[in-house]
Amino acid sequence: MWCGSVTAIPDSVGSLISLTQLLINGSAIKELPISIGSLSYLKELSVGNCKDLSKLPDSIEGLASLVELQLDRTPITHLPDQVGALKMLRKLEMRNCKDLRFLPESIGSMLALTTLNFVGANISELPESIGMLENLIILRLNNCTQLCKLPSSIGNLKSLHHLWMEETAVTELPESFGMLSSLMILKMAKKPYIELSGNSMPNSTEFPTSFSNLCLLVELNARAWKLCGKIPDDFAKLSSLESLNLGYNNFFSLPSSLTGLFNLKRLLLPYCKELNLSMPGSKIPDWFSREVVRFSERKNLKIKGVIICVVVSLDLQIPDDLRDQLPIIADHRPIVSKLKDGYEISIIEHDPPIIKGLKLKKYGIHLVFEDDDDYDGDE
Repeated sequence: MWCGSVTAIPDSVGSLISLTQLLINGSAIKELPISIGSLSYLKELSVGNCKDLSKLPDSIEGLASLVELQLDRTPITHLPDQVGALKMLRKLEMRNCKDLRFLPESIGSMLALTTLNFVGANISELPESIGMLENLIILRLNNCTQLCKLPSSIGNLKSLHHLWMEETAVTELPESFGMLSSLMILKMAKKPYIELSGNSMPNSTEFPTSFSNLCLLVELNARAWKLCGKIPDDFAKLSSLESLNLGYNNFFSLPSSLTGLFNLKRLLLPYCKELNLSMPGSKIPDWFSREVVRFSERKNLKIKGVIICVVVSLDLQIPDDLRDQLPIIADHRPIVSKLKDGYEISIIEHDPPIIKGLKLKKYGIHLVFEDDDDYDGDE
């Protein structure tokens, strides 16, 4: 490994019939000898970071015992069809193979595969045959920026536990996606869309109706997936969720059925600018101050947040086009970083109100300091 002056492997390597590992990472070889197919006991072949290795020989089909194949950061453009003969292969890694454009259909014949890693490859699609990999547990597709769609057969991956597909060009999940009955981790975040002057908002997307069938899903990161409108009520069927990131999306409400997510520990909703989180009720909890709050610095205790609770009424008989577009609480900006000793915090009602028919009935303010957010009551 890392013998940068080694430019060739001799044909005689095929005579090492008992060889189980061949690790030549970081060498300067340009090709593997055809005789490598004679290594029927070889279990691990690693040629990562071989910058001049652009293809594998067809004779690779002779590696009947191969369990791991590592081809990271090589200029390989494609895998030969003969790769499907590797019936014992469990792990195939091709991270940052920038020249890799497609995968052969024969990959579906590698039935022992448990891990596929194509992070950073330039493939535009996955072959339909990938659905035949019934033992696949981990599929990594992060930063495959040319990947535009997933095959409908992906729902056949009954053993798939982890799917990473962050920063891809996929904008729609196939209806079969909900058939991934073992899926536990789904990370498919995208870079947040930056709205520039003159640019129109990109098209919205929706999850397939079958998505709520993923009852074993523990973590979902769907940041910046252009989700608009309402999050469906049946989202609450994802009863195993512990972490949910829906930041940088454009939906305006969350369903009340989310109360059924009993295992949820982390809910991330940053930069959901259309959202107005509210709940029905008319009582301000006792731990809120009804008066103007004066901020006083506390020694060795940093302020962590300002919680504002308001009770408002809406006269729905008064028409107003802005009601569905603007949040009820306007001009609410992060203020923690601005607070200085002696500053006063209060709620101001616009007169006339920005939204017609809106009246402020009650309000309360609560400052949260470090170690001060563990409330023991039932509110």
